[in-house]
Amino acid sequence: SVLGLVLCLAPGRRFELDTEPTGALATLLNRIQRPVVIGATVLVVGVTAWNVVRDAAPDYYYKIGWKAFEKQDYATSKAFFERAIFFGGDSNTAADATFFRAASLLRANQSRAARDGYQAVIDKFPDCVWVIESHFHVGLTLRQTGKERAAKDKFRWVAKTYPGNRWADFSEKQIKELRDAAKFRARQRHG
Repeated sequence: SVLGLVLCLAPGRRFELDTEPTGALATLLNRIQRPVVIGATVLVVGVTAWNVVRDAAPDYYYKIGWKAFEKQDYATSKAFFERAIFFGGDSNTAADATFFRAASLLRANQSRAARDGYQAVIDKFPDCVWVIESHFHVGLTLRQTGKERAAKDKFRWVAKTYPGNRWADFSEKQIKELRDAAKFRARQRHG
């Protein structure tokens, strides 16, 4: 900060003790001076480096993850999206990475893990643009894992909560497909 630079560069008065330390105190001060200065320097440089990494790393890793996602290399995209999430904290980049990590899992046919990923978007980033779509995909992954009742409930919730949204329309189509499948199974049983 500017204040820190001013303090470092400003000529300062050196505070001197009335008497020089002697004996054990002088020995102790001589022994700890170098480690204290090195420790403080390492701490300041480390905190600065961490802040620089937290600023640059999420975008960097997200872009690599996105390129892998586009190439349908979902294992690689998932790994890089996870790095973007780790460094991104609660940023928009972390929200995007969380969503596309879940999408990578879904496309890699890991429905249960994908459901957890989409739920993480909903829970950790409730104001991001991916929330409605994540709700839909939670329903879709429930359907894929054989939890049709829970899937139907989720799709109904999306359709009722976000009327007019394209994901509400997709949810209504999923509800219709589930109804039609249930009717077909009932006809099969009753011959």
